[in-house]
Amino acid sequence: MKVKLRGNILLALISFLLTLALAEGFLRLTGSQPGFKTYSKKFKEVDSLYVLEGYDADSNGILRISNRAKEFVCNELHAKKSVNEIAPRSPHQHKGVYRVLSDFMQLRDESYASDFKSFLAKLSMDTTDEELITAIESYSICPFNSDGFKSIGFRKYNSKAKSILLLGDSFTWGHSASNITNCFADLLLAKGYVVYNSSITGTDPAQYLQIARALIPKLEPDFVVVNFYMGNDIVYFERKPLPHVPVFYCTNAGNLISCPEGIYFKDASEAYEHFLSKIKIPTGKNLFGTLCAKSVVGTLLWTALEEKGMLKPGMQANGKEYDVSKVPYYDKPYSNVQLAEIKAIAEQYKGTFMIAVIPAIVEGDSLLFPKDVAGLFDGLEYFVPPVTLQHYQKAVDGHYNDRGHAVHAAFIDSLCPIIRSRRFSTF
Repeated sequence: MKVKLRGNILLALISFLLTLALAEGFLRLTGSQPGFKTYSKKFKEVDSLYVLEGYDADSNGILRISNRAKEFVCNELHAKKSVNEIAPRSPHQHKGVYRVLSDFMQLRDESYASDFKSFLAKLSMDTTDEELITAIESYSICPFNSDGFKSIGFRKYNSKAKSILLLGDSFTWGHSASNITNCFADLLLAKGYVVYNSSITGTDPAQYLQIARALIPKLEPDFVVVNFYMGNDIVYFERKPLPHVPVFYCTNAGNLISCPEGIYFKDASEAYEHFLSKIKIPTGKNLFGTLCAKSVVGTLLWTALEEKGMLKPGMQANGKEYDVSKVPYYDKPYSNVQLAEIKAIAEQYKGTFMIAVIPAIVEGDSLLFPKDVAGLFDGLEYFVPPVTLQHYQKAVDGHYNDRGHAVHAAFIDSLCPIIRSRRFSTF
């Protein structure tokens, strides 16, 4: 009887191990890697971390284009005549920043046609707003202004045109437009507005508020439009910008958030180690983690235990665990507080405030709208452009394509006179 029982146990053990081996093989064939809890296409593990050239933060903690990047791009545009003459980009130069050079150079190609290029060609025939025309022409040959933004200069112009301060991130910057001048910011410029584009890729409502504090009193724009992305613009804690500390470290591993849970890391290295701890099982001194990290099945076991709260690795960087328990989290998005303050500043300087929502793609086949997030905007009026999945680079990175940018520009253009007339009718 005992021999038979032992035989059954042995057979069950062999079957169990065989099942684990088959599962391990299948999971590896489908792309799973041992030790990695999750996968991020925006992050990669590197042997040697370094910060890419292209951005820096000013004394207000506002992320902007670095002087070095600005000088390089503008000097190349002055010195070179075509895209073919541009020197290859260095691996240490940020691709998104330095791409502006080739896109603005493309405007000189006789075979290239776009609405913005046609707009530039007509400028020389317009003598009604010479000061603004000079600013736009300067923008076309040096797209980064003295404040470090892809925009005309940040100063008031002697113009009858209505002015718009655009606040936003990579969508407003023009990421994934076939040419960056096809972004909705430049399309609005071509529609006759004085457009101050203060967007920078990867930024957040904390940056939008800092910019509003700095620029609205200076520019007194007619419209202040927050282009609110239904992704990382929804935050539940307060990030307080610090002097000369960027919202993210732009590195060869990816854009590493400097303050992911309301606590700042001291440098890019700490931010990198933290992100690595979020996607990889801790090993070394953690014996259980070391064992689990040797197989995909073990990695799934660790992940399941972590999700159930049985393992709490915490917020880690360079061997230290950061205590986030003292960071206040809010039941409603803290973005609401920041947006309300931007609105108050805009109205203090007689500007019309507007939230133009940019829906986010979720799970590849649907869009996330404000109604899907409890407490979002908390009574603030917002507007959603008539965009669908067809207006996004769905298979690439989830940003607007040229059609999406055109729809967003037309939407803001249609709203401006309506919202402004509604606002002034209440006085």
